Amino acid sequence: MEDIIAHIGLAVIAFALTNIDDLLILSFYFANSSFDKKSVIIGQYIRIFSLMLISLSGFVIGKFVDPNWLRFLGFIPFFLGVKQLIALFKKESRNESDIKPGNFWSVALITIANGGDNIGVYTPLFAKLTMDVLFIYLLVFALMIGLWCSFAFYLVRHPIMRNMFTKYGHVALPVFLIVLGIWIFLDF
Repeated sequence: MEDIIAHIGLAVIAFALTNIDDLLILSFYFANSSFDKKSVIIGQYIRIFSLMLISLSGFVIGKFVDPNWLRFLGFIPFFLGVKQLIALFKKESRNESDIKPGNFWSVALITIANGGDNIGVYTPLFAKLTMDVLFIYLLVFALMIGLWCSFAFYLVRHPIMRNMFTKYGHVALPVFLIVLGIWIFLDF
């Protein structure tokens, strides 16, 4: 029983430390009216489970793929941010109903591109686990995703944060995505 509790604690810590930066990204998505809440949550679940799958196969893939190629994942948030900035400038010339809501794939892609730290932590961690202990990690991570999304949603609804996101969120998200893309590209 102590072993299970230790693994649960380690899973919670590993998730929290590798996803603290996602609170800001999720908050931007929740504050952006073109993304519905369901898409943000689904995108986040796709992200974590994709990163976990990559991490499970990472020790094999890592032997064949040069880690320097991972830097090109930074182009995903960069180009999506540029696209959103262009859409902001064009927004005056079109009706609000012309704007398509963001979907969960764009949320997943952005947050996957920001998942290098997750892969770096999860790959060696998962390499040592048995299948039954891995299931504990999967369960804890699934619960933590819900907690993370709830906390990010709360941040957006907090009166002080809500005013900030309402005033600047529509511009902050694309700028943040561009900066994130550059950071991912330069970090590897």
